[in-house]
Amino acid sequence: MEFLKKHAMRGADFSELRRRDVWSIPLTILREAVIKAVVHADYSQRGAPIRIAFFDNRIEIENPGILLPGMTVEDMRQGVSKIRNHVIARVIFHIKKLKRNRI
Repeated sequence: MEFLKKHAMRGADFSELRRRDVWSIPLTILREAVIKAVVHADYSQRGAPIRIAFFDNRIEIENPGILLPGMTVEDMRQGVSKIRNHVIARVIFHIKKLKRNRI
């Protein structure tokens, strides 16, 4: 998360007594995108990293792998999801559940 905070686009709000960082993309959304890149990466491609690139007008998050059989780009646009790494997805789900319950 510190990497994202350091490199993500941000501005500042000075309307209060203290400066407040204003992120162009909310950090919770950025974190979720990185988590999805980890869960859906194709780890059979050894050495292929998850890439995060920061530009003036966008952030790109790219993971190794291609669409799973039967998936199309249109499916993704419609919100259809197929999990490539069930164990990683389950671990992330339980971590989020623990954080929600503050255990």
